[in-house]
Parts: sequence; C-alpha cells; structure tokens
Amino acid sequence: MSREDRTPQFPTPPSVEASADAHALAEREERLRAALYASRTGTFRWDIRSNALDWDENLDRLFGLAPGLTVRSLAGFLATVHPDDRARVVAACERCAATGADFDEEFRVVWPDGSVHWLDDKGRTFHDEQGRPSYMTGACVEITDRKAAEEERERLLAALGTSEARLRRILESGIVGAFYWDIDGRITDANDAFLALLGFTRDDLAAGRLDWRALTPPAWRETDRVAVAELMATGRHGEYEKEYLAKDGRRVPVLIVSAFFENSREHGVALCLDQTARRAAEEALRLREAQLREALDAAHAARAEAETANAAKNTFLATMSHELRTPLNAIGGYAELIEMGIRGPVTAAQREDLARIRRSQQHLLGLINDVLNFAKLDAGVVRFDLAEVAIAEALAAAEPMVAPQMAAKGLRFALPAWDDTAAVRADPEKLRQVLLNLLGNAIKFTDRGGEISIACDVGPTMVQLAVRDTGIGIPAERLQSIFEPFVQVDRRLSRPNEGVGLGLAISRELARGMGGELTATSTEGVGSTFVLTLPRAAATAAA
Repeated sequence: MSREDRTPQFPTPPSVEASADAHALAEREERLRAALYASRTGTFRWDIRSNALDWDENLDRLFGLAPGLTVRSLAGFLATVHPDDRARVVAACERCAATGADFDEEFRVVWPDGSVHWLDDKGRTFHDEQGRPSYMTGACVEITDRKAAEEERERLLAALGTSEARLRRILESGIVGAFYWDIDGRITDANDAFLALLGFTRDDLAAGRLDWRALTPPAWRETDRVAVAELMATGRHGEYEKEYLAKDGRRVPVLIVSAFFENSREHGVALCLDQTARRAAEEALRLREAQLREALDAAHAARAEAETANAAKNTFLATMSHELRTPLNAIGGYAELIEMGIRGPVTAAQREDLARIRRSQQHLLGLINDVLNFAKLDAGVVRFDLAEVAIAEALAAAEPMVAPQMAAKGLRFALPAWDDTAAVRADPEKLRQVLLNLLGNAIKFTDRGGEISIACDVGPTMVQLAVRDTGIGIPAERLQSIFEPFVQVDRRLSRPNEGVGLGLAISRELARGMGGELTATSTEGVGSTFVLTLPRAAATAAA
C-alpha cells in the first residue's frame, strides 16, 4: 500500500448537509489563513514531476515580495535564497526529488531591499501508486528574531567564558591578590598572591589570624567605612586605594574592589593590586618634574639674559657703525676734494695714493654696513616691502654693478635664456643685495679666466636662481658653516679685500625674510653653486 493509499478517506456528506458543511469549511479556512498570517507562516506545494512550485501570499511576504505579483517557480524561490545557503538548499531539494525524503532546512533569504531574513522550511513528500516521489507540501516560518536571540546568547556565553577564563588567569597568575571575607572582618580564604603581598602564610590563614579590619591602619578605616556603606547599599563599591599592614609592620598600598556574593549581604570577594611600584614611579615622576621645572626656569632666565646681552650688542654695533661711518665718509670726502685739486696740484703718484685711500675707505664702509645690517636682522627690525619682481629686471639691475670686476679678472659670464615673464614675490632692494653678494663672492673666489653663470628654474610655486662659479670651491667640512656669522671660506692673509664673514649670513636671513631659502653645494677645486629659492609671484603662477 502506497503512502498516498494511507491518506484518510472522508465519506461524501449527504446533499442536505452540503450548504452547512461548505459554510463551516469556509470558516475553518478563514481561521487557518488568519492563523498563518498572524504567525508569519507561508505554505507551498512543489510538483516534483513537473518541477512546478507554487506558494501562498504569506510566503510572498516572507520573501519580501509583493503578494500575487511574482511569477512563482522553483528558480524564483532559489533566487531569493542567500548565496551562502543556496547550494545547501538546492542539494536538499535534489535529495527530496530523488529519494522522497522530507525537506527540513533553515536558511536565509535576501529581500529586494537587501535585508536578510531567516526562514525555517519544512515539507512532506507524497508518493504515487508506484512509490515514486510525486509532490511536496510544506510551510515556512520566519525565525529571524529567534536566530538573532541565539546569536546574542552565543555571544554572551562566549564573552562570559572569556571573562571567566581571564579571571581565572588573573587569580592564578600571582599578579592580583584575592580573598574571601565576611562582614565581621574575617578573611576566610585567599590566593597565594594576597598572602605573599602581606607576608602571611597558609598557617596564618588557617589559624584565623587574618582580619581585614585589623590589617587596615587607623588612618584608612574611615575610607573602609565609606566603602562598606556603599557596598551594603549597592552590592559592590568602586575601586579605591588604601593601605594594609603587612606581617612585618610594613604599610602596603593597594588598589582594591569588593563585591558581595550573589544573594548575600554577609560574605564577599575582594581583588587588590599592589601599588608600591606605581607610587614609587609617581614619586620619581614628581621629582623629575620638579627638576625639569627648575631647569626650565634656569633656561628662561638664561634666555632672558642672552636676549638682554644680544640687545645690548646690537645697540653697541649700531652705535659703533654710525660713529665709524661718519669719519669714514669724511675721509672719502676729503680724498675726493684733494683729488679734485682743491688743495693744489696733484701728482700722478698722489692720485694713485688717493685711489688707494678711497678703496680702503669704501671697503671699511662696506664692512661696517655689513655689521649694521646683520645687527638689524638679528634684532628682527628689518622691514620687507614685498612686491612682484621680474627676474630679468632684477638681474639687469645687478649685472652692471659687477661687470667691471668680472672684466678686470677676465671672467666669462653666462646668462642662459629663460621665460622673461617669470617673477618672484620679494623685496626689490633686498633681492638685489642678495644677488650682488652672491655674484661678488663668485668673482672674489674665482681665478682669472674662470666662468660665472646664473640659471633659473621656474616651478609651480617657487623659483630657483642658481649662481655657479668655477672657483676654488668650499671644503666639505666647512660647507655647513658658511652661512654662520663671521665665517670666511678662505682666511689666507694674501687675499685682498677680505670681509668679516657676514655676507652669506645676511643673504640667507634676507632670503628667509622674503619667504625663501639660500643653500649651497660645492666641490673643492671645481666650483660652487648657491641656490636662492623665492616664492613665485601669484600672477605669474596663475598664468
């Protein structure tokens, strides 16, 4: 007898009762539909032979589909199944079709809005007269909330297991002291870390000689009283610091937290952590902070003294420079008057001597001006009037002033072509001063027949002017110090017209004051390159 033959057969009701039975049947179907809807249960029928699948509107809702508007098919059903579950569901369907087994799977479906929902799908397979699988009917129930609850329960159990394992490791590690206590003050049990912390033994514990009230110094008993009051009111208290008396009389600082056992107001557990090392570290830190404050105060005082001394130095330099320039200007004026014949005829030898006097006067005046300029820069009182300066114009203004010196030494001057519209943001006078200083240095340290060149590299935001020479170069060990005040590249006394070593220091400060920089590279015996970097003019950069 097939499984379908075992399906109960109901007799045909008498015709006189047909109307009443139909009404009762309709009522039962209505109640069934309401129950299925309320319980979020959908039903389906799968014709295994034709592979046709149909389901009710409740199942449409469980799939997140508009009821009655979707073509129902096995492919349509499988398309809603989550990709990670689809292979398992397909395999279960194939197994049911091949063996006639019932369907019992939990899987996820993905709604059109992207949300994921869990379904519990159960189906029974019915067979034909030959015992072959014919069709399946079943029902789906949404279990999303149940799955979420199960996942939360598993998460909580895992967290609890982790916490218990962590607590076990802490108690067994010997790092944290733990003891059981009662409200009367007795310590009924303790781990080895707590006993070792206070120098007690298991025998002391067994003899009942450990009392947490007696082990608390008088100065800390009020703190304990407040903690116990909080404990009685809430069942636990926050962590706080106190001290215990060790067996040898030492005071041991600890960080402690206690709680009653569940459903108890008489017994509890306490954890305490030794704070001796932390207190020592804090004391060392306080001492170190005090030392640092003293050092900082001393540094501030020294800085104030240095600033006062620097201000006095700058005032002295400015005063001396002014006082020295007055007689030097007079020397130059008198030499010029004598050369003009105001005091009588001048011989050729006298004119040569007068020329030497005027050159020396100009040289000394230049040195004094360098000192004065450096004093102003060092004091921060130099004013920069920034404007858009065309590079071609700046070089055109500087070149005639150094051309005689280059011609006198037979030096070649190379000025490669570049964008004539290139401009920088700079103070015109101070840019000319830097260029003249760089060109003057190049002429001074380049032997006869050498070459001096200027190259321009225009970048998106900065412009670089490179002054190159084929001179004596700078030793590698001195390259980093050439921009320091009073440092000279070559101190050989045989070189005429030496300065005081302020030119490059002034030039770098002027470059920085204009928002740029001055750097140098050099190879001894080959030559040097000084690169002046300045901000590119906004109008030029935009163009």
